[in-house]
Amino acid sequence: MDSLEWFKKTRMIVGEDLYQVIKSKMQIEQHSVNEVLTKIGDKGNKFYVILKGLVGVFVRNEDQLTMINVCKEGEGMGELSIMSNKSRMATLVCLTDCVISTLTASQYKRYVMQNDIQRINNLVDLCDKVSLFNSLNRQVKIMLMLCMKEVEIVRKQIIYKQAQQAKNLYIIIEGSIKLCLKEGSKQKTLCVISDNEIFGDLMGKEVYQETAECESQSCRLLMISRKTLQKVLQSTNSLGILEEMKQIAHIKYCFRTQLKESTSLLQYEQQNIYEPFESTRTLFYSNGIYLSDKMVIRSNRHVMQSILNRSKIRRPVICVSVVERKSKLDSGLRLSSCHK
Repeated sequence: MDSLEWFKKTRMIVGEDLYQVIKSKMQIEQHSVNEVLTKIGDKGNKFYVILKGLVGVFVRNEDQLTMINVCKEGEGMGELSIMSNKSRMATLVCLTDCVISTLTASQYKRYVMQNDIQRINNLVDLCDKVSLFNSLNRQVKIMLMLCMKEVEIVRKQIIYKQAQQAKNLYIIIEGSIKLCLKEGSKQKTLCVISDNEIFGDLMGKEVYQETAECESQSCRLLMISRKTLQKVLQSTNSLGILEEMKQIAHIKYCFRTQLKESTSLLQYEQQNIYEPFESTRTLFYSNGIYLSDKMVIRSNRHVMQSILNRSKIRRPVICVSVVERKSKLDSGLRLSSCHK
């Protein structure tokens, strides 16, 4: 028991004496596969820690339940409804035979809750710094962040390789990641990103478009599969974020790769795409209003559709300088263009 993640973290946070008190209060329960631990709408009267087995987390999606996460050994469950004094937002179902340690709601509030409140507040603060998630309400942000897994890596460690099957998205908690593109036998560095940036399977492609490597001495990441992200957003009617993410990622990728060869037709098309894109920003800026790329995209849906319909964007006609914003207030790019 002591070696499981929830117990290790709790012991480190509360100290040995209180940790032993918490363990002495916990009850051990045996549950069979397919057994329901708690249902949506139930009162939150227990906190669960899995000692053995797997538990599925299901939320309502229209008229059916959709599994958005699988909790494993050493993970805690059921804290949100106890903290908020609201009914359960999810149904928990044993996917295997399970051994589970429990605290009553009152025991959880007395011994554990304050630490979990701080942990969840920290997760929401991190989510707030990712501009893509700004439109989500606090409850959805909490649900999303609790579905993420923390990963720690070291310098030169590869997170994923170009052309590898794409599955996950990552948020950088601390550290820096280098994104590289292989061109023939050479590896080209596209950019280095750091705290609060999101990367990975952003465009919904079958394979990753670049290689991601740890650039700093160490790096802490939050990881979520694209399928899980989609299920969470779908269950909360927030699927528009996926399309927005895809659009922004596509623009970033096109400008980072800086492909130079082109036909006259592609030259003409590119002017048609980017001149309206920048003219919208210029128009607002002349009136003292700065539009982020995300705002410009929203104002130019036909522009984005033109971009999304293309596999490559080549740029000999206009020269574009790409500046990664250091303020972290916008996940898009600030672009300035000029005719050659």
